[in-house]
Amino acid sequence: HEQRVFEDQIVALNHSEYHCDVILEIDPPVESISIRRKNFYMRLGFMENHYQHKHPAYRKQNVPHELVIMSFPRRISKLEYSQFNEYLKSDV
Repeated sequence: HEQRVFEDQIVALNHSEYHCDVILEIDPPVESISIRRKNFYMRLGFMENHYQHKHPAYRKQNVPHELVIMSFPRRISKLEYSQFNEYLKSDV
């Protein structure tokens, strides 16, 4: 059920009247669940972006960690990635 709801939301986002880009951070696909998750997003039309990305630590006791950037409905440019990354570091 949740997968179907998410698929419906993706269809709505891709409609020209409501179109917007979506950026996701996902765990690197190294074990079965993270591989399945990445494949799920790819089946929905998300594209992997090949930028070295470290999610910033929001608490002092945590450290930044590597994540994979995916976007919909297209890959993002280096400038868009930089803006997204700066937003994470400064506003989130």
